[in-house]
Amino acid sequence: MGDFICKVVPFLQSLHIFASSHTIVAISIIRYLNVVKNYQKVTEKWSVSLIIGAIWLVSATCSVPMYVSHNVQQIYIHGGVFHYPVCLELWMSVLWRQRYTVFVFLLQFLIPFCLIFLFSVLICIYLRLRMTTRYYYKGIQNYKLIRTQKNTYLLSAVTVTYMVTWLPLALVNLLLDFDPNILDALNTETLQLLFATITNLSLSLSLSLSLSLSLSS
Repeated sequence: MGDFICKVVPFLQSLHIFASSHTIVAISIIRYLNVVKNYQKVTEKWSVSLIIGAIWLVSATCSVPMYVSHNVQQIYIHGGVFHYPVCLELWMSVLWRQRYTVFVFLLQFLIPFCLIFLFSVLICIYLRLRMTTRYYYKGIQNYKLIRTQKNTYLLSAVTVTYMVTWLPLALVNLLLDFDPNILDALNTETLQLLFATITNLSLSLSLSLSLSLSLSS
């Protein structure tokens, strides 16, 4: 049971992080298809179910290494008289751990950030052009201007908030795997508290961001 919990908990943590990040990307793409391409089928029930299933499947696949690499080890003290189990992340080599860290950085932060930024810019450009051409009529001019500005500010806030939300976690992971000596000044308890705080903050802000983006008009 201890070995099972040791493997499942890190797997579920990684799964949640990947799923949260990819969900925001999916919402951004769906908004782009709705606003710019006027493609409504993507919001139908079967389509949404397919997208959600794909997100969790990809996230679970990306999290499998966390399940495989975690194992319970017996730590012996006082000359082997006493021992206690500890859940540790054990890789075949440091190189494989660093490769996975880079993979996570790319697939969980950098690529999603670029996609969110790209689709946000495309939507903002489209709204600006539509404002100056199709809907620039007397009586609705002010309404459309306010609506366009609202969407522009929202999309800009989404991009910035995503970067601020996930960048600290991504940087901490890179530092721990590529140059752990930078954090030598911190003891184990402080380091664990720092990592837990950053992770929980990232997940909380990500959830808030997803809700605000999906509920906005």
